[in-house]
Amino acid sequence: MVLFFKRILFPKAPRPINFMDPDTIHLIQGVDIHRLMSFPSGHTLTIFGLCVFVSLWTKNHWLTYLLLVIAFLVGVSRMYLIQHFPNDVAFGALFGTIIGAYSFKLAENWTKSNRNNLRIKLPNFSRN
Repeated sequence: MVLFFKRILFPKAPRPINFMDPDTIHLIQGVDIHRLMSFPSGHTLTIFGLCVFVSLWTKNHWLTYLLLVIAFLVGVSRMYLIQHFPNDVAFGALFGTIIGAYSFKLAENWTKSNRNNLRIKLPNFSRN
């Protein structure tokens, strides 16, 4: 999904560094600042997807809060490192949340069907 947005829909979406004076900002040593393909934040999408999936799977409230804080900090770090705009991070979080919830629903349905000894029909990819 991220590659579809970054490489096909918005390949020339500028990153924040393009609008800043390099002499007035503090750059972090060892961090390569990218200039294009800003939308959405792939790191934020990934961490939110993972955190939402794990939170729904465990149903542990304390773990859910911890994962939410971790996901939020990853999003903030993407802006701190001048890699993304706030809207890139917000949409990454939204898409990640949707993907995590949908993946959980798929996994839940899969485990329910296996408990009932039902097989999920997958396409046959054999050459015969």
